[in-house]
Amino acid sequence: MALHFTRMRRVEGCEDYASPTAWLGGVSFDERERRQLVWLIQLMDPSLDETAILTGPFSAFENANGVAEVPLEWWDVTDDQGRVVYHFWIACDGAQLLEADTTNIVATASGYAFYGDGWEDGQPGSLAAMLRDAQTEACAKGVPCELRSFAFVAQ
Repeated sequence: MALHFTRMRRVEGCEDYASPTAWLGGVSFDERERRQLVWLIQLMDPSLDETAILTGPFSAFENANGVAEVPLEWWDVTDDQGRVVYHFWIACDGAQLLEADTTNIVATASGYAFYGDGWEDGQPGSLAAMLRDAQTEACAKGVPCELRSFAFVAQ
């Protein structure tokens, strides 16, 4: 089985820290994306509620680990049949790999490094290896993205 990074979405970081404009105001999220996004930002700042996250200006995110200062990027991760099996959210210098349509963390990346889950299907680090191959495939298309910054390392 192979994995593929597909359907990248991206929000640029804030350029005007004093702007009253909502950082995420012009972005449309489906129900799953909204739920995952709110949950992920609340990991960084539990005091932010959904309304503040979706309609707040840059200043609302000052205690959220700089999340509004840098691009926010998320991908579907599909299998060979095109089924979404994971969602990969990149914020700041880290990422969360979530089970599809949930907030269940499969793996976390920090400092732009993703370390394999150890064992999957009897293979050491096979998830990291599959994600590294999917990254190579996605980045070969030449689209600027945060994904290309990650090192997927099999343990």
